[in-house]
Amino acid sequence: MRARSVLTAVIGVALAAAPGALAAFPGKNGLIAFVQIKHFSPDIWVVRPKGGKGKDLTRTRRFVEFLFSFFFDGRTIAFLWTNRTGIQQGIGIVGANGKGLRHLTTGNGTSDFYEHPSWSADGKSILYTRGHNDSNGEPVWEIWSIPAHGGAQQRLLGDGGPRLSVTSPIGSQLAYLVIDPLGQGEDVLETSDFSGANLVKVGGQAPVSDWSPDGKRFVYIAHLAVTTRAADGSGNPTLVARGPRRDEDPSYSPDGRFVIWSNEATHDLWIANAGGGGAHIFTHQPGFAKEPTWGPARH
Repeated sequence: MRARSVLTAVIGVALAAAPGALAAFPGKNGLIAFVQIKHFSPDIWVVRPKGGKGKDLTRTRRFVEFLFSFFFDGRTIAFLWTNRTGIQQGIGIVGANGKGLRHLTTGNGTSDFYEHPSWSADGKSILYTRGHNDSNGEPVWEIWSIPAHGGAQQRLLGDGGPRLSVTSPIGSQLAYLVIDPLGQGEDVLETSDFSGANLVKVGGQAPVSDWSPDGKRFVYIAHLAVTTRAADGSGNPTLVARGPRRDEDPSYSPDGRFVIWSNEATHDLWIANAGGGGAHIFTHQPGFAKEPTWGPARH
C-alpha cells in the first residue's frame, strides 16, 4: 500500500507540473500521443487521428513518461521521464511504433529538474527547460538544447526567469512563461529567438500550451476553458470550448483545423474545431487520458 501511495504522489506531481502539448508541426494529421494511466501505471499511448482503439508504446515498470513532442516526420517522440521515486529524471526519445526508447539525459530530480522537451523546426535539436537550486535553495530555470540523437547539452538562455519553453514549428523562435519570482506581479508570456533576441511580450498570465502549426497563434487554458490568441499579442482571445469541470493540455492538429485536450470531469480526450464549436469526447478508454500532443502523418 505504501509503494502504491508513493507512486501515486509521484505521478500526480509530475503530471500537474506543466501543460502537456508541445508544438504541432504542420502537415497531414497523424497519430495522437497521450498519457494513459491505468492501474497506477502511466504509459505513452497513441491513437489514430479518427479515434478508435489506442496502442500502448511504453510499458516501463521503472519509469514514468510524459510531456511529449513529435518530430516533424511523425516517426519519433521526445518526452520527459522520471523514475518511480522521482529521484532521477531527464529527456528521452522513442519511435512512434514503440521501438528505440532511449534516455538522452539523466539528472538528479532533487537538484536538477527537466521540463518540456520540444523539437527545433529543423529537427536537429531538442530544446527543454532545465533547472537547479541556487545557493539559497531557490529554483533557477534555464532553456537548454541537446542534439536530437544525444550528445552534449548546451545552455541557450535564462537568468532564472524563463520556464515552460515551447519552440515554434516553423522557425528559430521560443515561447516561454517568465515567472515573477516574488509572486507580487504577474507571469508574462514572451517570445524570442533562441539567443534571446527579438523579444516580444505577448501578454500576462497565459502559459502557452501549443503553437498553431503556422506559428501564428497559441492555444492555452484561460479561466478553465480552451482558448487561442495571436502569437504577436494582437486582437482578442478566442474561446474554443469549455468542458465540464476543468479542461487541460490543449494541442493543435497538424493541419490547424482542430484542437484536442484532456478533461478532468470525464478523464477522456476531447476535440473541437480550432475556431470554436463542435466539441465532443474523442476517446472512451478505461483509465485517465492526459497530455495529448498531435503528430504529423509519418513520411
